[in-house]
Amino acid sequence: DRAVRIAIDASKSLAHGSPSKLDVGRRVAAALGYMALAGSERAEVFVAGEGLSARSVLSRGRAGLPSFLRSLGAIEARGKTDLARAVDTLVERCGRPGMLVLVSDFFDEGPVIAALRRAAAAGHDVALVQVLAPDEIEPDFEGDLLLEDAETGATVDLTADAETIAAYVLRFTRVCAELRAFARRHGGTYVRVRTDEPTEGAVRRLVARSID
Repeated sequence: DRAVRIAIDASKSLAHGSPSKLDVGRRVAAALGYMALAGSERAEVFVAGEGLSARSVLSRGRAGLPSFLRSLGAIEARGKTDLARAVDTLVERCGRPGMLVLVSDFFDEGPVIAALRRAAAAGHDVALVQVLAPDEIEPDFEGDLLLEDAETGATVDLTADAETIAAYVLRFTRVCAELRAFARRHGGTYVRVRTDEPTEGAVRRLVARSID
């Protein structure tokens, strides 16, 4: 009788992409929720923003699927995010450990890995779903740009030359490596999903408990 709790990052940066990262994340969450409920497990949706808020009641069985899907569909990308705080709050709210799925782009400078370690130490089976747009994986920007942070509105002038792109790729690679290392060390799952690819493959890798 396991509970599957899915926390979806709904910060404004998740509106990026076509389809958006949020849309793709919702599709993955819908598939996981369906499998959990069809298997007579319990499932619940949370929104990870600057804190944590519940979007659905803890449902069990196929009868809970319509409510679960409506809750997913009502999530909007807006504001900032604090994933570490959201994870810690979710762990505090849980009556007992279960499966904790975190869907995000993980572009969060906070102590996310430390919070995930605490969740694993509390007995949760942690699955990480990193949703990314193609230009975040393989940036193709060039020239002088004015970049705006989707969450804070802060702007910065940037010359997108080879050195700048290399620095971004290094930082991005480091984030992915940290998520991968966490999953390996704590028996978790880490799946990376591109917005321009079908989600079926990502769902299969989640079920197989893969580490991308």
